[in-house]
Amino acid sequence: MTGSDPQGDVLRFETLARHWEAQPYLAELSITIASLDEGESRLTMPRNNVTVGGIRDSINGGVVASYAELAAEIALSTTLGPGEAIEVGLEPSPLRAGHASCLHQKC
Repeated sequence: MTGSDPQGDVLRFETLARHWEAQPYLAELSITIASLDEGESRLTMPRNNVTVGGIRDSINGGVVASYAELAAEIALSTTLGPGEAIEVGLEPSPLRAGHASCLHQKC
């Protein structure tokens, strides 16, 4: 989607960054967009009382998964044209104990 107008692209990416950072979930987790370019995003998220909750004071696993999903969705949003939309989602599928073959095929 990058055009011949670099200033227009910068404005578009700044507008996208503001849009995403205004979303309640990103605001609640204090996620900010450090950089945004065509097909790329780099996010930051501090350790705080909202994100910490895993084993031994680690970042909660659900927060980490949604962080990765957000980075992908935000990066993909930079490639969309007017009127185009995407939907990204994670579907957890826990491994079943004792079934290593499940790692490489649907069980």
